[in-house]
Amino acid sequence: MIDGIEMVYIPAIKGDVALIRAWKADTAGNLVYRMTENNFNHSAATAARLVIAEVEEIVPVGDIDPNEVHTPGCFIDYLVEAKLSTADLGSSASVSASAKKVDERRMNMAREALSELTPGDVVNLGIGVPTLVADLITPEHGISMHTENGMLG
Repeated sequence: MIDGIEMVYIPAIKGDVALIRAWKADTAGNLVYRMTENNFNHSAATAARLVIAEVEEIVPVGDIDPNEVHTPGCFIDYLVEAKLSTADLGSSASVSASAKKVDERRMNMAREALSELTPGDVVNLGIGVPTLVADLITPEHGISMHTENGMLG
């Protein structure tokens, strides 16, 4: 009962691992997002048991104005400073149609990530290596891809 009204309780979805992207973090894991990083990274960070944040820059505690923190560090388990440029990431087009040759190490990472998925899983994959994972998924895998605009089955 909520305010005297009978409601149906549905527990929140809890992910095992969230791989998120932020513009800046301090060494305590407090994150600041820019542009589309604001879409679902905060929600993913607060809904997962383990959170790995890739950031452009890691600064000392105190360098980020507390009013600018989008996700507090208590939700972040690991920080990884980005070392790749957008040119290194390549195209988000299909692997087979891409004009850029995909590095074999990146393809191996994508194949390994795909091997962790099982039929019935629902995934939301971002840019970079996650795009390569999405390119490898076929209907036979039985994996649904969730996007910001809907669901693909």
